[in-house]
Amino acid sequence: MQHIVSSGHNSRFLLRAVSLIIVFGLWELAGILEISFNFPTFSSTILALVKMIGSGELPRALILSFRSLLIGFCISASVGVIWGTLIATVGLLNWLSRPYFLILYGAPMAALIPILVLSFGIGLGAEVMVVILLSLPVVVLNTYGGIRNVDRTLVEMSRSFMASRWQIFIKILLPDALPMVMAGLRLGFSLGFVAMILAELMISPIGLGDLISYYSSRFRYDSLFAVVAAIMVVATLLLTTLKRLENRMLRWKISCAMSVKQTIGT
Repeated sequence: MQHIVSSGHNSRFLLRAVSLIIVFGLWELAGILEISFNFPTFSSTILALVKMIGSGELPRALILSFRSLLIGFCISASVGVIWGTLIATVGLLNWLSRPYFLILYGAPMAALIPILVLSFGIGLGAEVMVVILLSLPVVVLNTYGGIRNVDRTLVEMSRSFMASRWQIFIKILLPDALPMVMAGLRLGFSLGFVAMILAELMISPIGLGDLISYYSSRFRYDSLFAVVAAIMVVATLLLTTLKRLENRMLRWKISCAMSVKQTIGT
C-alpha cells in the first residue's frame, strides 16, 4: 500500500515538473521569436529576478508590501470569524449587518479607493483599509455560511445533554463550520494580496507596486516580468501554507466529531 501511495505521489510530481518545463519552454520560445516587443524570454526574466534578489531590492519591496497585507488580513481574519459567528447566531445582528457585507463583497474596490485616500490619506492606513474591505466580507460571509449550515440535530442533541454554549461552539459549531471558515480565510488572503498590489499601484507607490511602476515606465520588461513572477510564487507558497494549516485543522475536526459520537454513544 505504501509503495502504491509513493508511486502515485511520484507520478503527480513528475507530471507537474513536465508541465512546468513545457510552460517555461514555450515562454522562452515566445521571447526568442519576439511575438511582442515587450515580451522577454524566460531566461532573461530569471536573470533579472536573481539580480533583484542579490541586490536586496526585491526582498526590501516584499517587506514593505507585506506590512499592509499582514495587518489588514490579521484584522480581517479575527474580526471576520467573530462577526460571522455572531451574525449566524444572533438574528438582530444578522438583519442589521449582513446586507452591508454583501454590498461590500460586490462593490468595485477601485471606485472606493479615492474615498479611502480622502479619509485616511496616502500611506499605510489607506492601504490597510483596502486590504480589509476586500478580504473582510469574504471571511464574514463564509463563516456565516459555515455556522448556518451546521447540522442542527447535533446542536439540539448537545443541548439535551446539558452542554453549555461554549461547549456547543467548540465541539459542534466550530468543527463543523471549519471547512467553510478556512476556505473563506484562504480566499480572503488571496483577495487581500490583490488589494495590496492594487493599493500600491493606485495610492502610494511603495514596495512591489513601486517596482512594477518603475520598470514598466522604463520599458525594462524582463525586470517587470520578474517582479510579477515573484509575486505569483510568493502568493502560491503562502496559499499552500494556509492549505496545509487547513488540513491540520480538519484533523482536529475529525477528532472532535469522534469525541462527540463517543459522548452520544455513552
